[in-house]
Amino acid sequence: MPASSTSVQIRGGRRKKTSTNDRQPPNFDQAVELLLNDANLPQHLRVVMARLLDMKVEFSILMAKNSELMEENKSLSNRNSELMIYEI
Repeated sequence: MPASSTSVQIRGGRRKKTSTNDRQPPNFDQAVELLLNDANLPQHLRVVMARLLDMKVEFSILMAKNSELMEENKSLSNRNSELMIYEI
């Protein structure tokens, strides 16, 4: 007797792997807004979704600020290195 059912044995081949990005709707924010406005969705889930969306926006702002600070740090570090060369 085979270890698995006939349908599994016949199917064969591999399934295409999909990344998380492949399953994401074209406009994530719009999809979330549709969910938040869905009256059939329980209120507690809408609250969680709204908070997650807020956190996404906050995270984007923080990442942009972090990039600015990293660039400023790099510039100051380079300037500091130049000044140290002139002191020697």
